[in-house]
Amino acid sequence: MSAVHNVIGVRREQAADGSHQHLTGVWVQAREDGPPYTARQVAESIREGEIWVARVDGVEVQVHPLARCPHPGCEVGHCLSIRDRDGRDLLERVQAR
Repeated sequence: MSAVHNVIGVRREQAADGSHQHLTGVWVQAREDGPPYTARQVAESIREGEIWVARVDGVEVQVHPLARCPHPGCEVGHCLSIRDRDGRDLLERVQAR
């Protein structure tokens, strides 16, 4: 069985053009007081088969890696996406730290 990481908080940073935010750090229950995992670390972990989940409005949703930011014109790589089953972006609703 793959390891499951329970996300308890995230760090978000405004994109250079101010139009959206990127998830740049992730805290998990097992490492609550330590430094956050980076987006790259989380993406690599997911690609290796581990599962990262967050609770948003009482619903468990998965974190997904993206090779590039989906916003037009943004060149940031190693992004993470937190979306519901309908594809709505939930990043703004995850607890920030």
